[in-house]
Amino acid sequence: MSGHDAAITSVDPPAIKLEVLNDRTSTIRASVEDVEISLLISVSGDSGCFIFLRSVWATIIPSVAVPLSLLGTFGACICWGTASTICR
Repeated sequence: MSGHDAAITSVDPPAIKLEVLNDRTSTIRASVEDVEISLLISVSGDSGCFIFLRSVWATIIPSVAVPLSLLGTFGACICWGTASTICR
């Protein structure tokens, strides 16, 4: 058990035993690492866009518009109940 569990077991009665049945921390850590890599790739793509366009505003507009359009599309899918395997 981890350090946090020791504090919980000190409060519980001795008849209660605490066991970890399913530890999902490795999956969550891997997912966070994937998100970090995706963010790094997107920042490098945005910097490449800035180098190509040589304008801050011309870089910010697509950098904001593309994620917002994706969020809107998936939000509409969830609201209308279509493509549930993709959106959920």
